[in-house]
Amino acid sequence: MSMKIGAMWVKETKEGKKYISGIIEYPGMNLSFAAFKNEDKEKESHPDYNIIWSPERKESKNESSNGARDPW
Repeated sequence: MSMKIGAMWVKETKEGKKYISGIIEYPGMNLSFAAFKNEDKEKESHPDYNIIWSPERKESKNESSNGARDPW
């Protein structure tokens, strides 16, 4: 049996470098991450990609629940 646990998207930085952005969904928790090509790979034993965890951002007091910024 298999089940979907998340999704990934190919994105591009402002500098034009492609990377993968994703989310892993687990009951009560979502893990957001990005995977970037390892530009420093010198040996076969080095990873092809590095995964960076993106912790959930806390809503600031100037931001509403729909993501709009409150200027006051």
